[in-house]
Amino acid sequence: MTLNLLNRQRTVKFHVQWVRGILEKALKTTVADKDAEVTIAFLSDSRIRVLNKEWRGIDASTDCLSFPMQDEKPDPFIGHYLGDIAISLQTAENQADIYFPNYCKQKALVFEVTVLFVHSLLHLLGYDHNDDKAFHDMSRREVEVLTKLFPDAPEGLTQRQ
Repeated sequence: MTLNLLNRQRTVKFHVQWVRGILEKALKTTVADKDAEVTIAFLSDSRIRVLNKEWRGIDASTDCLSFPMQDEKPDPFIGHYLGDIAISLQTAENQADIYFPNYCKQKALVFEVTVLFVHSLLHLLGYDHNDDKAFHDMSRREVEVLTKLFPDAPEGLTQRQ
């Protein structure tokens, strides 16, 4: 499995080494394809806002975006590339303060980035939350993956519903 991590922002102190190991474990836990590849770009609020407007027609920043490369039928030219994920570290840092107030900033940010990655990865795998059943299925899978990654899960990690 290949995980490409790109830090394309300079507003939040962040090193990809902080999350590489846990995100690789999340990928292995979630995806059966051992040749799967995903790219994550860590962005600022202003850059993710541009992408959100361009791709979703929503002129606002957001915490994460997913850009799947595969449809239901695998494309032989794309191979095992699942897609791209964009995560706003500014929004992640703000949400980390809310969901993980009892942890140091770095650890709280690692938790929050992991939550956003798992959510986005599930979108790449075809999960969605556009109706009640889909929301329930996706939420259940998120909790499953996050509790495997963090057996002693801190409050805030899985209580997003």
